[in-house]
Amino acid sequence: MGVFAKIKGIVTVRPVPPSPTFRVEIGVVAGGAGFAAELIPGSRRKVTVHAVYFSKPSASVTMRLLKNSSPSTGGTSTESAITPLDRNSPHLGTTKCKLFTAVPTAGTQVGSDLFEGVIGTQDVLYEEFGHIGQSPLVLRGSDESLAVNVSGAATIVGYIEFSEEPLA
Repeated sequence: MGVFAKIKGIVTVRPVPPSPTFRVEIGVVAGGAGFAAELIPGSRRKVTVHAVYFSKPSASVTMRLLKNSSPSTGGTSTESAITPLDRNSPHLGTTKCKLFTAVPTAGTQVGSDLFEGVIGTQDVLYEEFGHIGQSPLVLRGSDESLAVNVSGAATIVGYIEFSEEPLA
């Protein structure tokens, strides 16, 4: 089913420019049960998460993806580099991804887990958000985060793909 209209005059159609899209690599030796990584938007930024991918952890773990209404505190972490998928859209530097080697105190979870499942040493996790009519996963400002939680010590490797724009 389509929408049809009869138009007189000149019509200019301008595509909406896409928001800059980025990928942050996650390669971390998780120190134990709890957060292994956490994506946190900058203040006054809107982050739309498109996909999360993890491949073949060093040990079988239950992995959970959580949306939080407050980021974690404490723990020992480093920040992962964020790479623009288009070199003409450099990262503005406001969103960060923490990789934890010592488990932090978790933030406040919003609703149920976005994903929970056992990921074995030969398994791959690929979770998309906002496709085929689904709502995207949106993080608004530095009070919200996406956390990757594991059930035990393991080396995990993967990425999170997201776009970022000013918070209206």
